Amino acid sequence: IYPIFVSLLGGFIFGYNTGVISGISDPMIKHKFFIEDSDFVQSLYSGLLTASILLGAAFGSIAAPMLAERIGRKKSLMICGAICAIFAPLTGAFTTFALIVTFRTFLGLSVGMAVVLCPMYCNEMTTVSARGRIGTVLQIAICGTILLAEIVNLAFNPHDDDEISDISWQIQFILGCIPGILLFILSFAIPESTAYVHVQDSRLENLVESGEYGRETDSGWSALFSLQGTKWILIGVILASVNQLTGIN
Repeated sequence: IYPIFVSLLGGFIFGYNTGVISGISDPMIKHKFFIEDSDFVQSLYSGLLTASILLGAAFGSIAAPMLAERIGRKKSLMICGAICAIFAPLTGAFTTFALIVTFRTFLGLSVGMAVVLCPMYCNEMTTVSARGRIGTVLQIAICGTILLAEIVNLAFNPHDDDEISDISWQIQFILGCIPGILLFILSFAIPESTAYVHVQDSRLENLVESGEYGRETDSGWSALFSLQGTKWILIGVILASVNQLTGIN
């Protein structure tokens, strides 16, 4: 049951925090921060506000696998939840555009980490026959919370281009911390990934037997960019590109 909850919360972190900005961006830009500027300038800053979380997500998705290999899936999920729990409220706590963009960028780290760590943990903790269903749970959670974010937008600002009060968009941002808090708490209860434990035990046994225990070992980058590793990178890039180009999000 733990993989189901991890999958749900990972989807919530991704879906709500990326989706909620669609109902906040234009009112904030046009009626609060850049009222007198041209449409071009307003569009530019609106894009910056929207894309800032994706910039953080890019770095988070790169860092997540390395972190998971070094400290384990359980602690990595704990860090992911903590980042979301900290930076979602900070995004809503300030009324300065630069700070909002900065904190949303840091919030993006948790989004990128969630979309890597949650499927990784769930795949390693479930049987092969159940992995497809667990993956479906993640996709439903993402799409469901994007819908939830739009409902929240509608509740706080029924007419998208109308002026929105500070307290309204601040609450909308702060609500994004809920899945992070829940994931942080859940990470204390979930067991470490059995696959990670097995790999660590095997590595330790091999190092001890070879007399290399305590020495620096290969980081794995050479294997990643080998002929076999490059093939899997290419497949991953194609899948991710198709995912975006078809508009599935």
